[in-house]
Amino acid sequence: MIGRLRNGLLPVLLLSGALLALGCGGGDDDPEAVCGNGVIEAGEQCDGTELGSQTCVTKGFDGGTLSCTADCKFDTSGCADAPADCGNGVVDAGEQCDGANLNEQTCETQGFDGGTLTCTVICQFDTTGCTKIGPDCGNGEIDGDEQCDGTNLNEQSCETQGFDGGTLSCTSTCQFDTTGCTKIGPDCGNGQIDAGEQCDGANLNEQTCETQGFD
Repeated sequence: MIGRLRNGLLPVLLLSGALLALGCGGGDDDPEAVCGNGVIEAGEQCDGTELGSQTCVTKGFDGGTLSCTADCKFDTSGCADAPADCGNGVVDAGEQCDGANLNEQTCETQGFDGGTLTCTVICQFDTTGCTKIGPDCGNGEIDGDEQCDGTNLNEQSCETQGFDGGTLSCTSTCQFDTTGCTKIGPDCGNGQIDAGEQCDGANLNEQTCETQGFD
């Protein structure tokens, strides 16, 4: 009797063990990488705008814009090396600009409404400082990406923008204009007219309202 029970249970136990092994072993518990979720996972170089602190420069180029492909690989088509004469202040072949020489171009000539056009280290235009006027710019309310609107400075001042004083204003594209803001020089307050100062305390450098164009 005992022998028959053993003979009957043995196949059942062997089958149960095999099924248990198939269910619990041999599988890969690691989740698969999902390209497009904004997280760099195994097998991905990048994901969307997440570049893992990599740039065109770290990839061996002089400058440009590194991006990520739809299959999460680096796209260096926007990277470039500087032309041979880039940096001499003259706009040569293959260059859009060179240093402060913007070839008489502005944000406006590049299709923007305002802002500051600059030049990259590879002598191409940098329009990140250019702006477009939002549809509500000019209504006196702070909308969307506006920093200000007309005289509405959103309770900001030169001081809140990191300056020591002056007059903060708003551009026609509803961005702050800090050209009227000032930094106090290290020698301001010593009674002497030092570099960058118009006056110092009671020392007006022999200037009067009349010399400033008033009656």
